[in-house]
Amino acid sequence: VIAVGDTAYELYSYSEKAADKYAAAINGTAASLKGEAKVYDVLIPLSSGITLPDRLYGEIPSGSQKKALQSISEKLSSDVTVVNPYDNLMKHRDEYIYFRTDHHWTADGAYYAYEAFCRAAGILPIPRENRESVDFDGFLGSFYKDTNQSKKLKNNPDTIRAYYPVSSETTLTYTTSEGKTNDWKVIYDVSDYGASMKY
Repeated sequence: VIAVGDTAYELYSYSEKAADKYAAAINGTAASLKGEAKVYDVLIPLSSGITLPDRLYGEIPSGSQKKALQSISEKLSSDVTVVNPYDNLMKHRDEYIYFRTDHHWTADGAYYAYEAFCRAAGILPIPRENRESVDFDGFLGSFYKDTNQSKKLKNNPDTIRAYYPVSSETTLTYTTSEGKTNDWKVIYDVSDYGASMKY
């Protein structure tokens, strides 16, 4: 992890062995579910591959995530629908799409990946403008810890924007390998959680 002013980034290095192992797992899943379910693979770049200032590329020891994502997608079988949100994220790289103090993307970053998924799946995305949202201030994430609690990060904490779901009662039903069926709540209200847990 490196800190640039009040923002931290996770460095990236491509591993052919790890990529092969990952692709084998996805391909195996797709093969076992063929005819029963469609398998999508969303390849998610780190913030260092999208929002790191251009002037720092080549100056830090971090590999090209665009090339890595392309290499991984080429290892996936035709039974896998690959979703690569890289280009859509790059179009919005000047927006607040990754947290400055944490390794996750923001809800807006996730939304741009969702748009890429919808294109791949042939469905229309629900516009963000159709959702109510709420902001939670004071979030200091994993990079804050990784930078030994950098004062620059602490003095400019992240804001978490949460979009309200269409229904807070949404559930999913799944069946375990033992044949037991369970209902699982999809949406949780974390309004009472501490700032560091609100992500």
